[in-house]
Amino acid sequence: MSIKKGIYAASMTVINKDLSVNIDFTIEHSERLIKEGCHGVVIGGSTGMSQLISSNEKKKLIDKMSASKFKNDFVFGTGANSINENVQLMKHCIKNGINKFLIMPSAYYKYNDDGAYAFYANIIERVPESEIILYNFSKLSGYSFSIKIIEKLVKDFFRNASAMWNRTHKITVKGHDVELYVQDSKEPHHSTGVYSIKYDRWNNTPTKYDPQIDKESLKKKSAKWMNDIDEVYELLAVKDYKTANEQSERLMKKLKKYRQGGLEKGGEHSIENLVFKVLRRNDYLQRLSNLRIVSYDNMMTVNGGIGSEIIKISLNETN
Repeated sequence: MSIKKGIYAASMTVINKDLSVNIDFTIEHSERLIKEGCHGVVIGGSTGMSQLISSNEKKKLIDKMSASKFKNDFVFGTGANSINENVQLMKHCIKNGINKFLIMPSAYYKYNDDGAYAFYANIIERVPESEIILYNFSKLSGYSFSIKIIEKLVKDFFRNASAMWNRTHKITVKGHDVELYVQDSKEPHHSTGVYSIKYDRWNNTPTKYDPQIDKESLKKKSAKWMNDIDEVYELLAVKDYKTANEQSERLMKKLKKYRQGGLEKGGEHSIENLVFKVLRRNDYLQRLSNLRIVSYDNMMTVNGGIGSEIIKISLNETN
């Protein structure tokens, strides 16, 4: 369920005399706040002393939250500085049916706009099914969000959410596969048909035509992009994480510009947009996203390992 408008209380965490978390009393107090009229409760914010609670206790708290009849009204504050710890706690929440989070930029290390964007973008890419409240607590984090960064993160959130939807849902219209795109109504649309889910009607009625596609050129150009991504992946094997991160960022920007130019020049059936779809169908977009995350994480870790993200993907025949 989405975060609904209303009054959300920052609930406290009840601590026992031995300094362990009294999980039952903490949940009971949060439930009482909702019964008294709050629309929801943030568990684990600054009032909840989340920074002082261990990950193991947070996971036990999450388990108890999931058993509450008010779990859809809970927002969980991760209170973690590490990207990996944030992701682990969020995935534990998702597994337990909780998808709303309050996340603050990590304290101590002071971010600029680029650093804050990288922090949240990494989290959004790994847990795209989450809903995140950006916790703007500059006195503690040393960073205040700019409008520019908020707009960029919102756009990235919807891009990842729609990509996840397309990966997990098969949608057909009259026997034809279709994909879900989320766009601002003010942005230019390049598809032949645009349908409004909100108003249940066509904004632009699609036109039927048989596009002339150079399949051999499509195959060659797609293979070239796949090879470029594979070559950057090989940098992980020799632990050249800095170059891998730089090259993955470069490829992502280049691919975005490549596709955008094709859409503006030739529409949705341009060779550039079709190459983009081939890469997505063969999981190379996800692969490129993983490459950026893994290289960044290993740059930030003294003894980081490559992990299981290095996966060889074969080039499938394109139709």
